Amino acid sequence: MSIIGFDLGTSQSACCYLVGKIHGRDTYADVENDMVRSGEVSRAANEKYFPSYVQYDSYGNCVVTGIRARLLAEGFPRNTVYDSKRLIGRRSDDPEVQKLKQIMAGRGHFEVCDAGMNVCIRVEEGLVTPEQVGAEIVAEMIKDAI
Repeated sequence: MSIIGFDLGTSQSACCYLVGKIHGRDTYADVENDMVRSGEVSRAANEKYFPSYVQYDSYGNCVVTGIRARLLAEGFPRNTVYDSKRLIGRRSDDPEVQKLKQIMAGRGHFEVCDAGMNVCIRVEEGLVTPEQVGAEIVAEMIKDAI
């Protein structure tokens, strides 16, 4: 069984795994995202980490994550979610939530909305939660790690 560690960040996320011990100390290796490994994006482009972006279809189903989602964000701003980590665990009346609502509305990007006292994100016809967005990012890192 491998040990994998995650850092779910607001703009970038990272993943590493336990390699073994050297001189009695645990040694870890970074997991590269699949676009760097395949050569689609060069290491020089500083794409070692996973952009915390998720693109959804109009019904709220995950389509792509990471670099691909970030590259498509300009063409599909209402369906590409980013910075959602700021919303995890917050209530809809939280000042940080209200601030992010205004920022995204002003940019014409995804809509932060209320579901009772909870926060959700509207992507055209569908709704997703900030926790779902984080889970999609972690799932992509797991896929790249194994």
